[in-house]
Amino acid sequence: MTRRLQVSGALALVVCVALGCGQKSTDVAVTGHVTYKGQPIPRGSVAFFPAQGRAVVTPTDDSGAYSATLAPGAYKVTVTVGVTLPPGWKEGDPLPKQAITLPVEYTTQSRTKLSATIGPASEQMVDLKME
Repeated sequence: MTRRLQVSGALALVVCVALGCGQKSTDVAVTGHVTYKGQPIPRGSVAFFPAQGRAVVTPTDDSGAYSATLAPGAYKVTVTVGVTLPPGWKEGDPLPKQAITLPVEYTTQSRTKLSATIGPASEQMVDLKME
């Protein structure tokens, strides 16, 4: 019986650690639009770099909209422009030229001018407007 209690207790501890013991998540649902000179950045990506830890990268849709789940804190942000592949494009074909070319101060973590501060609210909108 004692062995069964030890195993049950250990299993409960593993489940509690794995599931967070019912603690509420502090992550924030972040949404927004990405534009350059007033034009949306379609089919690109946005990367949020925290002071410590891994970046969170999320795609933009055809209208430049994105959504991500982030922990509260300060982030450096970079944007990558996507390429629209023409019909019939095959791997090995040259990539078409990007419709928009962003300055390096928006595309490189060490030089970016973009930043975001995510507060403790459960939802937050962060539009990224580049000029």
